[in-house]
Amino acid sequence: MPGTHPSPEFPCSFCGATAQTAVPLGRPASVACLDCATRLGRLLAHAPGELAGVWPVLAEVDDDTEPEPRVRDASGQVRELRDVTAELKKELTLEARAELAETYGDLEMYREQVQECGVILEVAKEPALVERALALLFSPHLCAPSAVEQLRLRLFLA
Repeated sequence: MPGTHPSPEFPCSFCGATAQTAVPLGRPASVACLDCATRLGRLLAHAPGELAGVWPVLAEVDDDTEPEPRVRDASGQVRELRDVTAELKKELTLEARAELAETYGDLEMYREQVQECGVILEVAKEPALVERALALLFSPHLCAPSAVEQLRLRLFLA
């Protein structure tokens, strides 16, 4: 499988375990087992603010002074755009969500990109999808240089 490594050569950078599949983090000699990738996704999806030291874009807060755009949904109701978008995303495949995460990066919507990667990691079991999400998350412009070290401690406190 391209991108994956036999873990006896590369133990997980977070838990140190040797798993059947180790997925590269996009940093030299850094890999994650699928269990730690899922753990990271769960933390990103449910407590993103706790990881602002790793991904500074997560520290950004929504501007509550600006009203959320409202749109008319398929049933004709006027609703907040974020609610309609969340419902639409639920219908996407993980592959489509990975493409959406990449598009968020192209649009410089980095907070949304990190959050989307969290959703992917929480549920994806395919190493190729996990690798795509991890590569985005651990790109140098998004995460702190000490990301692996910070996460090594944080992943097991949650």
